[in-house]
Amino acid sequence: MQAGWDTLSEQYGKGGLILNYFANLYRKPGNEPIDLENVIENFLGANIAGNLLVQNSKLTEAEKTELDLPLSLDELDKSLEKANFRSAPGLDGISNRFLRQYWQYFRVGIFRYANHCFNVGRLTDNFRGATIKLIPKKGNLSELKNLRPISLLSNIIKFYLEP
Repeated sequence: MQAGWDTLSEQYGKGGLILNYFANLYRKPGNEPIDLENVIENFLGANIAGNLLVQNSKLTEAEKTELDLPLSLDELDKSLEKANFRSAPGLDGISNRFLRQYWQYFRVGIFRYANHCFNVGRLTDNFRGATIKLIPKKGNLSELKNLRPISLLSNIIKFYLEP
């Protein structure tokens, strides 16, 4: 990949143009609706949205209520069980294997932090960032279209994001 990266660096510069390329590629469309009411139904169209399979796949009011309940320690423990223990350490250098090994020491603190974030509706700054790395796809690596950006997050935050 180094040869391709060197060519990219010469062609686009390591910062500005590469950043602009991916910012434009993933920019929200200008016509995106502000009001998201019925946006899925409008996207699917009346025939598909009205299909029994789609209608029966919607959350019930009881399911919505359950999903809005505060996080429990049990849910956090289950999220740890589902974690990929072969994945690389997160942005903070903490691996899932490390968390599993010392979970008894971390679980209550992580639980309190998660509930605090849910209550205030915001993560603290140390967990709001990500490092973006470019992963090569197939083809000529001197072309930006043949690189895929991925975001490296803290593994601790991923526990909150697990279904």
